[in-house]
Amino acid sequence: MRYKYFGAVGGALLLLCFAAALVYGGAKEDFNAARKAAGQGHPEKAILLYTKVLAYPGLHDENRFTAYNARGLVYMVAGQRDQAIADHSRAIELKPGDASAYQNRSKAHFAKGENDKALEDLGRAIGLRPDMASAFSDRGAIYILKGQYAKAIEDLSRAIDLRADVAILYNDRGLAYLKSGKYGAADADFNRAMELKPHSASLYNNRGRLNFHMGRFKEAIAAFTRALRLEPDNGKAYNNRAVTYLEMGKMELARKDFDRANELGYKTF
Repeated sequence: MRYKYFGAVGGALLLLCFAAALVYGGAKEDFNAARKAAGQGHPEKAILLYTKVLAYPGLHDENRFTAYNARGLVYMVAGQRDQAIADHSRAIELKPGDASAYQNRSKAHFAKGENDKALEDLGRAIGLRPDMASAFSDRGAIYILKGQYAKAIEDLSRAIDLRADVAILYNDRGLAYLKSGKYGAADADFNRAMELKPHSASLYNNRGRLNFHMGRFKEAIAAFTRALRLEPDNGKAYNNRAVTYLEMGKMELARKDFDRANELGYKTF
């Protein structure tokens, strides 16, 4: 699950709303300071301040939920996934009807490679909030990784119904269509994604992959080259262009791109 447009929706709403809910002056000041530290890229300081907030005696459960959910997000940024899961689990115990904590915990499970647990949490989030486009998007992305393309397309279509203006949704659904062999549908989705976000290397890379699978090698090369102009260190695009050159019989160009892709750590199409 990538950290994309929807990645911090629940957390963003929390951070916008929760400071006002803290009724204790000191707790509110520390919460705001924690939020500021997190926003400035100081997760360790933010964690200490959220921990201080949680230590205030008599803190209302709503505010305790707020602090656990917010600290869990910061733990994720700091790479402390088990701590993030623990905090979001505490938040869920305090407020089991809030979808954001389930979605946030799903991200930590996903980061640990626990895809089934992430899917379970996303299912609970969707059950609580069937209008939560971000949860459908996240679940669709996991289904793609699991090779369950029909389910991915279903979830991403639902997300698009809810948020038709987000390019990454069309990009992801287009990828699911591509992997399903539904090239016409993939083409339409990539076109729409590019209309919404015309300067995305990821989109050009996926467009190149579609052209490759359709046997349009010159168009694939053009798309991968465009991706590299946008992101010169995009190893995946180098590797994909190398495979295409290889298919075209341009061995020296393929070798150069493979070498560069390997330098950047990408070795598979």
